[in-house]
Amino acid sequence: MSTAGKVLVVFVMLSLVIWIVLAAGIDQLNRNGNEALKKLADQQEELQNNHQKARREVAENRDQTTMLQEQSDRNLVVLRSRQADVERARSQIVETLTRAQYQLATAQDTIKSAKATLDHRTTERQEEEKALADARTEVQTLRNDNHELLDQLQSLRGQFKRHYDANKQMLTKRQ
Repeated sequence: MSTAGKVLVVFVMLSLVIWIVLAAGIDQLNRNGNEALKKLADQQEELQNNHQKARREVAENRDQTTMLQEQSDRNLVVLRSRQADVERARSQIVETLTRAQYQLATAQDTIKSAKATLDHRTTERQEEEKALADARTEVQTLRNDNHELLDQLQSLRGQFKRHYDANKQMLTKRQ
C-alpha cells in the first residue's frame, strides 16, 4: 500500500474516533437537556402552586393592613395630643435654659476678665522677679569685679611702695 493510502487510513480512523466521541457528547447533551426540561416542568408546577398560595396570603395581608392602619390612626391622634403637651413643656424648658445660658455667659465673662487680670499680674510679677534676679546678678558681678580691682590695687600699691622705697634708697646713696 502506498504512503498516501496509509495516511488516508490513519485520517479515516482518527475521524471515526472523533465521530464516536462527538456522538457520545451529543447523546449526553440530549440526556442533560431532557433532565433540565423535567426539572423546569416541576418548577413550573411548584411556582403555580406558590402563586395561588401567595394570592391567598396577599388577601390576608390586605385585611391585616387595614386593621393596622385603623389602629395606627387611633395611635396617631393620641400621639399628636401628647406631642402638643410635650411642646408646651419644651417651650418652658427652652425659656429656662435661655435664662441659665445668659447667666452662664455673664459668669464666664467675669471669669475671663478675672483670668486676664490674674495673667497680667502674674506676668508683671515674673517680670519684676526677673529684673530683680538680673539686678542681683549684676551686683554680684560688680562685687566680683570690685574684689579683683581691689586685689590688683593692693598689688600695685605693694609694687609702688617697693619701687618707691628702692628709689628712695638709691637717692640716699647718691647723695
